[in-house]
Amino acid sequence: KSQMGTYGAAMVKACVDQDLDALAAVNKTPEKYKPTVARCMKQMRTYGFAMVKACADQDIEAEKALSEY
Repeated sequence: KSQMGTYGAAMVKACVDQDLDALAAVNKTPEKYKPTVARCMKQMRTYGFAMVKACADQDIEAEKALSEY
């Protein structure tokens, strides 16, 4: 509400729904990537769980790519 409230109730609901979906996905992250999720949670949590998920997804993909070098 504090971030999106000026855009109306529909926007607040969309934001909350997106964050809840992102949180559910983050909670399903494989155990070996939990340190990445923890770092992203610490760095990005104030921007919402969708940003935490984006951070973790990008870092996990980068880690996978780097392991192929």
